Amino acid sequence: GVGKPRLAVQLASKLTALGWRCVWVEQKKEAGSVAAARDVTSGRLLLIVDYAETRLGLPEMLQATADDTGLALRVLLLARQAGDWWQQLQAGQRAVRDLIADAGQFRERLPEAVDFEMSNIDVIRQAVPLFASMLEVPTPDPGLVSVTGGVNGVRILDLHAAALTAVLAIRDRPLGS
Repeated sequence: GVGKPRLAVQLASKLTALGWRCVWVEQKKEAGSVAAARDVTSGRLLLIVDYAETRLGLPEMLQATADDTGLALRVLLLARQAGDWWQQLQAGQRAVRDLIADAGQFRERLPEAVDFEMSNIDVIRQAVPLFASMLEVPTPDPGLVSVTGGVNGVRILDLHAAALTAVLAIRDRPLGS
């Protein structure tokens, strides 16, 4: 209920501009989604799964993700919470368990609202080095991150997504550029 798909659309838009192919995985097509996407590209690929908690083919999709040999493959799982479905993935095949364990290392609950004392740029300045550190990449200049708000301002999820996108751009930049 806090705009997960909208945030994913914004992330996909920014990653597409950086050369990624971003694909929304349809219901009941999880198991074949990696192969279908790899038929189109061997490059950077983001698979987005909305309502991940309802997806029965998720274990097969994640196994295919673990077996993938393309340039880069990321999976964005959108769900209201990590419940039984997450625990079932953790108890699955070893490669899937390893993916889930890797994802769980960086799991952090984000507050739904920004502290009124912090400006948008303060939130970004705080988030950029944290994401860079977690991904073990150089920290981009937080001043280069821009976010525009609507009538009700900018939510912390939008600010964090903008900060993460800036860090991913540094991490996934081809060598020498």
